Amino acid sequence: MAEIRDIPLSFGQRALWFVQKLAPGATAYNVSLPARTQGLDVAAFCAAWQALAGRHPVLRTTCPAPGGQPVGRVHAELPVEVIEIDASGWSAAELDRGLGEAAHRPFRLEDAPAVRLFLFHRPDGETITLPSLHHLSIDFSSLAILLDELGVLYDAIRAGRRPALLPPAATYEEFARWQAEMLAGPRGAELEELWRHRLAGAPPVLELPADRPRPAGQTFAGGSLAVALPEELTRGARALAAAEGVTLATLLLAAFQALLFRISGQDDVLVGCPVPGRPSSRFREVVGYFVNSVVVRTSLSGLPGFRELLARVRERVAEAEAWQDFPFPLLVERLRPPREAGVAPFFQVFFVLYDGEEERVSRLLTGQAGATLRTGSLELAPFPLGGRAAMFDLSLLMGAAGDRVAATFQYSSDLFEAATIERLAADYTDLIAAAVADPARPVATLPASLGAARRSAAAPGDPAVSFLDAESSSDRAATRRALLDRQKRLRAASPRNRP
Repeated sequence: MAEIRDIPLSFGQRALWFVQKLAPGATAYNVSLPARTQGLDVAAFCAAWQALAGRHPVLRTTCPAPGGQPVGRVHAELPVEVIEIDASGWSAAELDRGLGEAAHRPFRLEDAPAVRLFLFHRPDGETITLPSLHHLSIDFSSLAILLDELGVLYDAIRAGRRPALLPPAATYEEFARWQAEMLAGPRGAELEELWRHRLAGAPPVLELPADRPRPAGQTFAGGSLAVALPEELTRGARALAAAEGVTLATLLLAAFQALLFRISGQDDVLVGCPVPGRPSSRFREVVGYFVNSVVVRTSLSGLPGFRELLARVRERVAEAEAWQDFPFPLLVERLRPPREAGVAPFFQVFFVLYDGEEERVSRLLTGQAGATLRTGSLELAPFPLGGRAAMFDLSLLMGAAGDRVAATFQYSSDLFEAATIERLAADYTDLIAAAVADPARPVATLPASLGAARRSAAAPGDPAVSFLDAESSSDRAATRRALLDRQKRLRAASPRNRP
């Protein structure tokens, strides 16, 4: 009988397991990588994915719950599920629908498979490959590892030789045990207290100028918009970042938080950002769910200039990175922030910048057009996948390569119309341009047409406008309370939130 053993889950994995248990048919945490290929050796490609499962235990792990508590059950062997589909006669609409159904097929975490591989065969030797995994098994850095190894394994299998791959230096099980021990010790207590202090009194929600009231429950229905910053603007942003001693990611995050301030009128802005979550170099080549979310809480009080805002964001980012080992789900459990139905705790807006090799992988993940990702002799061209889930109200996923910065705005279609996001994306570009041209310019005067539209459409005495126009901190505090009270009343009165 093949060996089977149970291992502990990490805190991040446990959180995703409970989310899936509450909504077993949900697919928001499916991770899919659709890509076009030409002349694919199907047998070698499938064998390469099976070899990846052999190398990385997390790809042959199921998550049953004996006694009601989930564990990772590692199987000595677990077949990758391969689904081949003859799509040679399909129209573009039929193909989009088929890919969407494949990407959104739910996983049963307690059962196999851990990996699905869909192959859509098209005319003229084209195959659209769609590997699908649950986020509990994988994160972004792990995807990059798998894609690198996939090419090595594919070429070795085709050539009939042993692949030149060393075994990983550690396992995900070792990480889960390290994490549990760290959190039970003095470092865990210290990190919890640091985060407790940083997040004390945080506003429960960042209210953006949505087109519709927030529904009572989060549906994850989403849309996306891909844009690119002009190359000249990218060069200017890089130059300003270098002059101010910050990274390009910090500058783009500061500009995003400035835009959120301008359109919401809230000067206490919390944004979630991903961190690698790998505590040492020995975990660098290990596949698993390491990624953690940290909260970058930035104050825009006192009407800072953009240069001053950069300094504030740099400090908050450095702080968050230093405290990144405390799992965000455990932080929510311990701090118990005020909760509202359909509102994510602490932050509802997300930001990430990918660069280097990560930028190319992000194109596959988001379906952006652009350079083909090459791994070994495999060439994978991004294929856009409609109907992607929106984990937050708004996410800004950016990729930087040389003088090119691409951005994908993912948004909740329960809240926003596509036209609003198009306007938001244009505002973001205009705001960066204005900040680069004059870094001393007060953030409150940087361009934001959505903020201006909010003023022009508002009724007299609208607390949102009063907040934006307030000149003193006491005036802002009073109007902030009025604004939040009104927003709660509107949500409660919405027909979408009535039983």
